[in-house]
Amino acid sequence: MLRTPATVLLTVMSFAALSSAQQKPNYSGNWKLNVAKSEFGILPPSKSETAVIDHKDPAIKIDMNVDGAQGETKYTIDTDTAGKEVVVRIGIREMKTKAAWEGQVLVLNSKLDFSGQEITLKNVMNLSSDGQILTQNIHLTSSMGDVDQKKVFEKQSGDMPVKTTEAPKAIAPTPSISTGPKPNLSGVWILNVAKSDFGVIPGPESRMDKIEHNEPALKLTVQEKGPQGDRSYALNLINDGKEAPVEANGLELKITNTWEGSALVSLIKLKVQEQDINIRQVTTLSADGKTLTNKNHIVSAMGEMDQTEIYEKQQ
Repeated sequence: MLRTPATVLLTVMSFAALSSAQQKPNYSGNWKLNVAKSEFGILPPSKSETAVIDHKDPAIKIDMNVDGAQGETKYTIDTDTAGKEVVVRIGIREMKTKAAWEGQVLVLNSKLDFSGQEITLKNVMNLSSDGQILTQNIHLTSSMGDVDQKKVFEKQSGDMPVKTTEAPKAIAPTPSISTGPKPNLSGVWILNVAKSDFGVIPGPESRMDKIEHNEPALKLTVQEKGPQGDRSYALNLINDGKEAPVEANGLELKITNTWEGSALVSLIKLKVQEQDINIRQVTTLSADGKTLTNKNHIVSAMGEMDQTEIYEKQQ
């Protein structure tokens, strides 16, 4: 059961460990240029710029709307992060662009012909740790010399039709809507690794949870084997909707357990390598009491991920 701190703990640690090597930032969102914070070099500044980015790596689509010295221009860069060259039409001109990762930053290399002169641009896109600021460091080269610019975009509020890399937000508990008796989660539970879905993070090789549930008290004892080695620990939790500090394997977590109908919802907050991580876990018990399912949604500055864990009750 409660993957709360238990298996979630392994997931979070793996997520943080892999983020620097595997997980790339997600640039999705509605972005607006902060002209005052930007630097345009010797070129005239834009009056305004907006960017709508849909990023499902490796695919990335950037819809630009620029109001500058030459008037208003709209164009779209629809490419991938694997270095494929695409042709982008900007008014009457064509620009060839490639996007590729350089470590944890995305770099757009572009070239175009302007009045018989070739102009090249290198745009290094940096996302702030909280996911709210997108900085473009642009180096422009032409026969007339080099120009450097820094454009600072701020994320705008509003829903996007894609997952975005917003800064992790504290998820407020939803008031309980219980209309009947709450299930008792007591038992010895074995994770069915084959039936579970761990997303981009490797799952454990095996896991056994022992749950002692005397509502509202819940004690979870875990034995787990995975990429980080063997782990065993116990957590004492209260399902009262109040945030409580919990220590597990050297990590400090803040956990809120509350009931939503017959589902137990756990909200978990912690820091790993100075990154805020928020987890919402929904635990449900099958009608026959033999299968326990955890649905985990994990949010950090590096992006979002979902997991499903299936546990089977032992006799």
